[in-house]
This record gives sequence, structure tokens and C-alpha cells, in this order.
Amino acid sequence: RNIAYMLTRERLFRIQELGDTHYVLRTAANNSNSRHLYEKIGAVTLPGLQDVSASEQVQVNKSQSTERVYLYGTCAEGIDQINKIIQERLC
Repeated sequence: RNIAYMLTRERLFRIQELGDTHYVLRTAANNSNSRHLYEKIGAVTLPGLQDVSASEQVQVNKSQSTERVYLYGTCAEGIDQINKIIQERLC
């Protein structure tokens, strides 16, 4: 249904409207559907891991991943890749 891609595309459009061309985000390092999505649209993983095992985030959200990674990319490339993915799925 492409819901995650469409929501991500809208967020990237909004970032561009605000005058920025790139994004940086953080997601779970392991077993992360969002990380897969971001990498599929061209995001690059920055080196290093952030340990969040002692943070409230893991306890409150009951997250199984205790490490986070940062990814970055360009809004234009992300939007283009999302459009291609959605178009391929519609065919």
C-alpha cells in the first residue's frame, strides 16, 4: 500500500519547503523496517552506533534494539527513489 513511502515522501517535501536539501535521522540499528526503507531511498549510514540501553526510550517504548544509527541523504534523491518504488509497485 506504500503508506510508509508516501509519509516519508511528504516529510521530505516539507523539509524542502522549509529550504533544506538534506536530512539526518536516527533509527534502530537492528531489525528496523524504517532503516531498510531509508536505505532503499538512498540514505547513507553514518559511522558509529549510539547506545541507548540505559535510556528511558528503551524502557518506555519497550524497544528491543538498544543501539541507534544515524542516516543522511538528500531530499531530492529520496523523493525520486520513492516515486520510482511506488510506480514499480503500481505496475
